[in-house]
Amino acid sequence: MLNQIVLVGRIKEFKEDNQIVIGISRRYKNEQGEYEVDDITINYSDDTYQTIKEYCQLTDMIGVKGRVETRDNQMIIINHNTTFLTSKKAGDSDE
Repeated sequence: MLNQIVLVGRIKEFKEDNQIVIGISRRYKNEQGEYEVDDITINYSDDTYQTIKEYCQLTDMIGVKGRVETRDNQMIIINHNTTFLTSKKAGDSDE
């Protein structure tokens, strides 16, 4: 059986335990005419987490390919591959 998930969203939070929260907008607007955002937590290895923290910042868009696991009746996303869709190394300028 295949267990694979692909997500694209904006970084909302870097957690201390090698987790990154990304916000994913829904395809449709709610009653107030706004797009709702789902917050999804992704688990990373130490090396990958540090690389993302170095090259990305809050609101940067990333693509995540991973798998779904359940632990203690909670769904967890485990990263296999992350693609930087918008990012800038710290200290780089727009000039």
